[in-house]
Amino acid sequence: MKNKKKKDLCNKVSDEIMKNDKKGLDTIVIHSPNNVSLFTLKEQSNNKKSH
Repeated sequence: MKNKKKKDLCNKVSDEIMKNDKKGLDTIVIHSPNNVSLFTLKEQSNNKKSH
């Protein structure tokens, strides 16, 4: 019973990721006390591929 619940949670999380990915929301926002920094995952992964 516990395992099913855990699996459902994993599916729910991956569904959210897929939805966000389709919308193009591939940006991680890191909040620091002074300002907000933005990092896009696409740019980082593209840079890795080109090297």
